[in-house]
Amino acid sequence: MENHVVNFSGGRTSAYMVWLFEQRRKRENINVEYIYCDTGAEHPNTYKFIKDVVENFGIKLTCLRTIINMEFGVGPGYRVVEIDDCKQDLEPFMDVCRKHGTPTVAAPLCSDRMKGIPADKYCNDKYGRGNYYRWLGMRVDEQSRIKTTESQLDMFEKTKPADNRIKTTRYLAQISDITKSEVLDWWEDQEFNLDLPEHLGNCVFCIKKGSNKIALAAKDEPDMAAQFMDMIASDAVHKKPSRDLPPEIMYRGSHSLKSIIDSYENISREDLSRQVLLGGSRESLCSESCEAGVVDPDLFNQ
Repeated sequence: MENHVVNFSGGRTSAYMVWLFEQRRKRENINVEYIYCDTGAEHPNTYKFIKDVVENFGIKLTCLRTIINMEFGVGPGYRVVEIDDCKQDLEPFMDVCRKHGTPTVAAPLCSDRMKGIPADKYCNDKYGRGNYYRWLGMRVDEQSRIKTTESQLDMFEKTKPADNRIKTTRYLAQISDITKSEVLDWWEDQEFNLDLPEHLGNCVFCIKKGSNKIALAAKDEPDMAAQFMDMIASDAVHKKPSRDLPPEIMYRGSHSLKSIIDSYENISREDLSRQVLLGGSRESLCSESCEAGVVDPDLFNQ
């Protein structure tokens, strides 16, 4: 029997994918495991939504947190935790910073160390390398993300050879043509929903977000912003000898979280929200979502 591992990121799209697979599991009796990799940097409402999905969909969710070995040359491991251990405490994020320094837009190592590698190692230990299909919640309207992650994917008629890790990766787009707006509409009809605006989704102060989204998040969650700034300014953060900039400089345009907050200080919350809603961010990458997906095998030993 084929093994399917569905990566639940804590957002609406991947939760919809969980629902689809649970319907299929009941109909066809397929072997499905749902996993969630916790960064400790999500919004409290994301953690509530994760618990709501488990309760309302009646699923068993495997929750993982990274184990960062401080010895260089030894890659991250994982530990299976209870769902109540997944919370906004920044512990996994801080562990990554202790060894590698703070992530930056140019070196976004956080997702691999906290999601991709732990998920890979857990699944390889349980099922064996290449003996399972991993499913990521990337929609048909996110083809640029899929191409970037897996250039040889059959749905784009690519022929580049790939190892088993990549060949066994699959996407929501391959089994559903649902778009972002349709996902939102679907959730409006459910008995529960993610009570969180988009700019607070995923890691609240993710380096992939544009500066206006970061600033808006800080206005909405000033205590969380202060906690995050204290963490990245800690003496425990690894100082990279090859990097001239201080570890607080993480964002595009050589910004720190504090400099972003300061640059939007005189813009009201209402005006900033309107800017995000109407214009988005010219600085944002194609998506702020970080999936526990395909990783560079060389990272397993860093």
